[in-house]
Amino acid sequence: MSELYTERTVEWARQLSHCWVCGSECAWGYGGQIHHVPGGCRRQKNNLATTFYLCSGCHATEHHGDGLGMVWLLARKKRQDPEHYDLDAFLAVWRPKATEAFRNELEAAVAAERIEPCK
Repeated sequence: MSELYTERTVEWARQLSHCWVCGSECAWGYGGQIHHVPGGCRRQKNNLATTFYLCSGCHATEHHGDGLGMVWLLARKKRQDPEHYDLDAFLAVWRPKATEAFRNELEAAVAAERIEPCK
């Protein structure tokens, strides 16, 4: 097991089988990767509210800034992993000094995001 991931996070990833962005099949260890929000890996490796499941191609795209954006990823998290969707826990890592107005805007944007279901 990689020292980047806790046992809990790896167990979570093993239960997933498709990229949350493109929908391609990518089991853990076979192209599936864990994407942490900026600061998530360093600050809270075991916080599943700050993790997303992507294929290696989409993961690289997110890291190069060409991805779909945080609102879209949060909307996907809410749909694909509702048990671990927690906007406040997410914001505590991503934007710890976020105002309540920012939080409310983000929540509204996530709720309004229309995404097609993945496989």
